[in-house]
Amino acid sequence: MRKSYLIHISLFAFLISLFSGCTRYQLGSHTDFPFKTIYIQPVSNKSFAPQSQAIISRLITREFERDGRLVIASKETSEVTLITNLLEINRTFDASTEDDTRFARKIVITLIADCTLIDTSTGQPYFSNRKVSATTDTYTDSGHIQAEYQAIPVLSQRLASNISHLVLDIW
Repeated sequence: MRKSYLIHISLFAFLISLFSGCTRYQLGSHTDFPFKTIYIQPVSNKSFAPQSQAIISRLITREFERDGRLVIASKETSEVTLITNLLEINRTFDASTEDDTRFARKIVITLIADCTLIDTSTGQPYFSNRKVSATTDTYTDSGHIQAEYQAIPVLSQRLASNISHLVLDIW
C-alpha cells in the first residue's frame, strides 16, 4: 500500500513538472522595440554589383516579414526608416592550382553595405552609417563569370539577413 502511494505521488509530481516546464515559453525573441513599424527605403547602389539593389531591397523586406516583430509600413505611417546603400563588392583570389599559382580557383566575394535607421518623427538616428557585409566563396572551375553570377543570389540573401539582424538584434 505504501509503495503504490509513493508511485502515485512520484507520477503526479512528474506530470506537474512536465506540464509546467514550458508555461513561460515564447516563440521568437521577446525584445521590446521603441517602435513597431518600419519603412524600408529602396536600396541605393554605389558598388559595382549591377542591378542588385532591387533584389536586395526585396530580400530585406522578406527577412522582416519572416521575422514578424516589426510591421512593414509606408513612408508616411512608419515609425522608423531603414536606409541601405551598397558601397562595394570585393573579390579576393584565395586558392590556386599546384602547377600554376596565377590561376585562381577560389574567389571570395564580399558585398559591403552601409545602413542607417532613423526615427521618422524626429529625424534622429537610432544608428547611423553602420557597415554590414556578407561573404561567399565561389569556385571558378566552370568559368570565372559564371561562378560569380551564381554566387550573387547567395551573397544577396546573406547580406539581407545580416541587415535584418542589425535592426532586430539588441544594439
